[in-house]
Amino acid sequence: MGYLIATIGASHMVRILGVGRLLILSSGSMVIVLTGYALASAWPIWLGLAFVGGLSGGSIDAAINAFASKKFSARLLNWMHASWGIGASLGPLAMTTLLANHVSWRVGYGILATLLFAMTLALIATRSNWNDSEPSSMEEEISHGNWEAIRHVRVRWMCLLYWVYTGVESVAGYLLFSFLTTERGYDIVVAGVTTSAFWGSLTVGRIVFGQVVMQIQKEKVLRTVASMAILASILIAFPSSLSLDLIGACLFGFSLAPIFPTWISLTPDYVGKRYSTSSIGLQIGFAAIGVATFPFLIGELSSRWGFETMPRFLILGTIVLLLIQEIPLRAIAKEHELR
Repeated sequence: MGYLIATIGASHMVRILGVGRLLILSSGSMVIVLTGYALASAWPIWLGLAFVGGLSGGSIDAAINAFASKKFSARLLNWMHASWGIGASLGPLAMTTLLANHVSWRVGYGILATLLFAMTLALIATRSNWNDSEPSSMEEEISHGNWEAIRHVRVRWMCLLYWVYTGVESVAGYLLFSFLTTERGYDIVVAGVTTSAFWGSLTVGRIVFGQVVMQIQKEKVLRTVASMAILASILIAFPSSLSLDLIGACLFGFSLAPIFPTWISLTPDYVGKRYSTSSIGLQIGFAAIGVATFPFLIGELSSRWGFETMPRFLILGTIVLLLIQEIPLRAIAKEHELR
């Protein structure tokens, strides 16, 4: 809930604080939250800290994506999101290593707090670099708040795209392990490795496509990977050998890799620069809703009709994603031709 509130309110906070101050404040708040996790003695304290952590993390996510969409190339956006994948893989691995060596989980959060403290210092040292070089343009852009932006049909369409995309990604990432063990009967280790391969392929894909999108038209990349995702979901859906399931999982993660960051880079082109900050905040908010709703919904449906519901949803979801993104792709191409 904290994350959702922060992402939706990101444009307002950027207007008040500026990108640099917002990042410093949010990063500093995360240091307090992680230190609190390490020292907390009761569950209600964790819940309060989690809410504040969501506010901080959501603010960082929305602010830096909005800033990057204007300042960075599609290559750097893909690599930035690849870094997220590396962190998402290393965090659980680091904590598991500590626990396996009989070190308290509190130490893990203490280490994270120290790393975030270092990041906060780095943000303070580089705060002048986070200022927009065109203040008047920035003021015009962020003066359009969320309520005005959400009335823009293109902003609503981008929110729909991100809701569906993160729904597909989260269902695959969060339910694949249970599907492989429960429905396909794989050993826990095999299912775990296959699930890790999915996340690893997502990370590798963003590194690879960070270079590819600079050589090939973004529109062609997005259409190609969406079609590849449909093929990968079919490989996962039909019972086959372990090797094909593993190939399907890897191909699925690799195919999804460039969609989130590349559409962030295309958002100003589609919705217009004056709406882009609000739109990106709303898109990330709807992405959070997708993560919260789709795995729950598919889990409920699977409990009633069997776990084969999950891969069938992936087929349907990737087809819908391919169709949804076609409308903004054609609009962007048409506007480029007019220029």
